[in-house]
Amino acid sequence: MRRSARKTILLGDRTLTYELRRSGRSTRIRMSISCDGRVAVSMPRFVPTFFAERFLREKAEWIFGKLDRPVRDPSSLFSRGGTDDYGRHRERALAFITERVRHWNRFYGFEYGRISVRNQKTRWGSCSKQGNLSFNWRLLFLPPEMADYVVVHELCHLASFDHSEAFWDLVARTIPDHREIRKRMR
Repeated sequence: MRRSARKTILLGDRTLTYELRRSGRSTRIRMSISCDGRVAVSMPRFVPTFFAERFLREKAEWIFGKLDRPVRDPSSLFSRGGTDDYGRHRERALAFITERVRHWNRFYGFEYGRISVRNQKTRWGSCSKQGNLSFNWRLLFLPPEMADYVVVHELCHLASFDHSEAFWDLVARTIPDHREIRKRMR
C-alpha cells in the first residue's frame, strides 16, 4: 500500500514543497524531481519523517540548483507533449528511429525483433529479452548525438543485457564519447 502527503520544508531561506510517498515496498529514501519541477521523496513506511527532512536539507543546494536551472531544450523534457503531440509525431518518430536503428546496426549486425515508439514518461528506450526495441517518441526532438546514443545503447542490450564493462565496450565502438552524452542527458 502506498500513501502520500504534500509537505513543506524551509531549507535555508527558501521554502520547498514536496510530496512525501510512503511505501511498504521501499527499502531506502529516494528523491526525484520531475521535468515540471515537482519534488517527491519516497521512503519506507516505518521510517520517521525527520529522516526525509534531513535528506532534503543535505541535498538542498543540489535540489535548488536543478529547480533554478533554465530549461535549455524544452523539447527534450518528458513533460512536454501530451497524447495529441504523440499522435501527431508518432509516425515520423517511428520512421526516424527505424532509420537510426538500421544505420547503427550496420556496425553491429545484431538480430532484433519489433521496433516500437511509445509515449513514455520516464524512459528514452528499452530492449526486451525477446529482442524488441522500444523508444520514446521524443527522441525525434533530441540533439542527434543524444538520439543516436539512446539507439546504440538499446541495440547493445541485444548482445549484453546488463550494464557490464563488456556492454559499455560495445557502446564505445560507435559512440566513444558516450559518458559525456549520458551526463548531458541527466
